[in-house]
Amino acid sequence: MTTLATAYLTTILGTVPIPYGLGENAVTCNFLTNTYCPVVGGEVIQYTLNMYIESFFPVDTQAAIEFRIVDDSNSPVMCIRVPIRIAAPLTFSERNSTLTV
Repeated sequence: MTTLATAYLTTILGTVPIPYGLGENAVTCNFLTNTYCPVVGGEVIQYTLNMYIESFFPVDTQAAIEFRIVDDSNSPVMCIRVPIRIAAPLTFSERNSTLTV
């Protein structure tokens, strides 16, 4: 399975989809926390995704990010779209790499 991410930025020209590479984090099976691949239909799974935010993104930028998990034949397994806002960087002591939604 592969995780794909697309950011949807709203501009004066409308909403623009921008694919966002996840690198090694795109390998969904490596980040399942309560099971392993292949998953069984109807199985409840837990998945952790770490996503690097580039430093050139302006603070307070708002967008929607869509995460799609697809199987080996590129058929969708799961899809979720969430609103985000780019926040100012935290100092090292405040950093928390886990976000629960």
